[in-house]
Amino acid sequence: MRTAWSWYHLIVMFQIFSIFMVALFVAIFVALMWKGKAFLAWPLKWRLISSLSFTALMFFWIAWGWRIHDAHEPTMMYVCWSTDGHGLYPKDSEEKSTECTNPEKFNWPGVPKAVYFDTEHGRFDDYKGSFEQALKFWNKEIGSTVLKAVGSPEEADIVVHFGPVDGPEAGSARHTKSSSGVIKADIALTRPDNINAEYNIICHELGHAAFGLAHDDTGIMLPVTQSDVMYLVTEPDKKAIRAMLSL
Repeated sequence: MRTAWSWYHLIVMFQIFSIFMVALFVAIFVALMWKGKAFLAWPLKWRLISSLSFTALMFFWIAWGWRIHDAHEPTMMYVCWSTDGHGLYPKDSEEKSTECTNPEKFNWPGVPKAVYFDTEHGRFDDYKGSFEQALKFWNKEIGSTVLKAVGSPEEADIVVHFGPVDGPEAGSARHTKSSSGVIKADIALTRPDNINAEYNIICHELGHAAFGLAHDDTGIMLPVTQSDVMYLVTEPDKKAIRAMLSL
């Protein structure tokens, strides 16, 4: 589900913006160094040292921010199954309840996953482009055809449709498991005004439904607003997905 902004999101935005601040600072500093009386009073080497030191510090800050999103463990979901076959999602292997006594890492091998987009007889055809682009996004990120579109819900592993969604969330992904062990997934979406935002939401919910990714502090699984994705899929998550799918 994609919900609210996080402080991490704001920090990363600042780090990205910092690169423009570096360029602006250098331009202003160079201009003042040659035109400003106060700067001209400094020895030239100190003006250069202070400028280069500040610039190096800012670039280090930016590089550190871009590296953080890959410096974490894979964010695979934990899951167990209720008596009627619905997926339950504890936060970790230690979070147990009467309905979820044996949580395990989500595992749904086999590719490609067949995905059906329910347009309700053409009512939501204007969102087909967002759906198709979301499939391309994951195939490109994983480097293999892991998702494919199909023409009916009967042949689909994952069905994507519009609402209703519990609470204020823009999307929701759920799994069911039959007595024979067959897993199916369902993605429910609200209908925002911005079609481009729907693309981001579908990408995010497919991360849950198709690959068992949990929410993360970074990447496509960051639970931010429906119109913002700061990063793509992180390398640890890609490796975990490829291992699950035996790619």
